[in-house]
Amino acid sequence: MSKSIIYAVKIKNIQNFNLIKIQIIGGGPAGFYTAKKIFQDNPLAHIHIFEKTPFPYGLVRYGVAPDHQSIKKVTKQLSEVGTYANFRFFGNVEIGKDLLIQDLKKHYSAIIYSYGAQNDKKLGIPGEDLKNVFSGRQLVNWYNGHPDYIDLNIDFSKIKNVVIIGNGNVALDVSRTLIKAKNNTLDETDIYTPALKNIKGNNIENIHIVGRRGLIQSQFSAKEFRDFIQNKSANFYILKDEYEKSFNKTSQTEFNDQMFSKTIIARTNYRKQKILNNIPVIDTIKDIKKLNENQINIFLRVLLSPYRVNQQNGQIKSVDFYKNTLQGEPFQQICIQDKSQSVNIQCDLLLRCIGYESYNIDPKYTPWNNQNNTIENSNGCVLSMEDKQKVQLGVYTSGWVKTGPIGILDQTMIGCIETTNNIYNHFRNEVLERKDNKCEHYINQILQEKKIRVVSFQDWLKIDQYELQKGQSKNKIREKICTMQEILKVLE
Repeated sequence: MSKSIIYAVKIKNIQNFNLIKIQIIGGGPAGFYTAKKIFQDNPLAHIHIFEKTPFPYGLVRYGVAPDHQSIKKVTKQLSEVGTYANFRFFGNVEIGKDLLIQDLKKHYSAIIYSYGAQNDKKLGIPGEDLKNVFSGRQLVNWYNGHPDYIDLNIDFSKIKNVVIIGNGNVALDVSRTLIKAKNNTLDETDIYTPALKNIKGNNIENIHIVGRRGLIQSQFSAKEFRDFIQNKSANFYILKDEYEKSFNKTSQTEFNDQMFSKTIIARTNYRKQKILNNIPVIDTIKDIKKLNENQINIFLRVLLSPYRVNQQNGQIKSVDFYKNTLQGEPFQQICIQDKSQSVNIQCDLLLRCIGYESYNIDPKYTPWNNQNNTIENSNGCVLSMEDKQKVQLGVYTSGWVKTGPIGILDQTMIGCIETTNNIYNHFRNEVLERKDNKCEHYINQILQEKKIRVVSFQDWLKIDQYELQKGQSKNKIREKICTMQEILKVLE
């Protein structure tokens, strides 16, 4: 982006920050981090967060694995936003449907798009729409009690073989959850109870976690992988042929001692390689020992690209893969398909964990990067539709819709700070318009006319206490409620 980019044009003198009205679209971690930082810079600002679901915290509530409660403790920090007098949370309100963005812009000094990445990438192969083919996100949202996924139809009593395409942290989370459910070790977590009843004591025998490139190029973090293979309820294996081709000379360069101090990626790869050395390498799947009935075999499969999902009587039966080879320079290797060599893996359930992507909720007025599926922006300032060397006044973005679905919560927070620093600079440089206090009345009037029951932050605090108390009575961390019917019953 050129340094000559125009970030702002002076409009009015701002002496009373109490008249700064900010709308944030999306009530996940990025939305709350953004609000928190703005309040720290400007405690008198008015901030309204709009969230499609009835509940705050987004990915922390619906995406973090039930056994990773330490990560979910971040909600304590996020909830501090609710202590500011001028904060409002509008849960169960979908922007673009219940309220139109262009109507709202008249009433706010600034609008921040912070609604994350809620769509799944697809494989684009025949048979992908068969029964028992899902995305990892669908499964994760289901067992975490996302309102849109509580009716997901999977009968785990009939599933013995699972194939997961993609080898990042989501694939590890899903596998670990299925392993622990089989051994009844999730009962005390906040997992959605109907989902737990379905997967508890499941009959899964084998899980194949499949990646297109080699073991070193796998997307999981070294820490998550190390914790994953320490699970005593699973046996881990790598096939010899895939192992050897995975560690070609170029891949060895990506983790060797000479490269260790040069790049963060090399250091991560070095740690991965040390962990991989502890996993048995077998000639064929037939070589594995007969498993204990409470254990699951985990096969780390690599250098395979899916090209067809096979069915029998409308049910998924197996997946066909082409074998791949690695080519290219260190840290830039790509996989080349060899269509003369294929592999067939039996499966009753196929999960694709190949990434999330966002979508444009306001395509007429918001520029979109079709390659990255993100809002076009410069350091969080949304670009002009007509001139990409300029930005739209008072329009910002944060979180995954700004950056793409990458990184952990700490990285999301850093990205939010970048956005809010620009917002604060625009405050100080007399850029954003002051607005009167009519916006909240206007919003409430429209929602009442449409008979939309808004879940406020005060409502959420009551729901939160109810879930915790209900969970305590069942010896769980939390007993989640998911539907508006349940919510209204709690709030009576």
